[in-house]
Amino acid sequence: ADRPFIYLIRHNASGRILFLGQMTNPAAK
Repeated sequence: ADRPFIYLIRHNASGRILFLGQMTNPAAK
């Protein structure tokens, strides 16, 4: 769990990527 969490939200109808972001845990160190 101490690795970058990548979340991807894709619309089921269009199949296109609506949102792509990357969150990093500051406590990973």
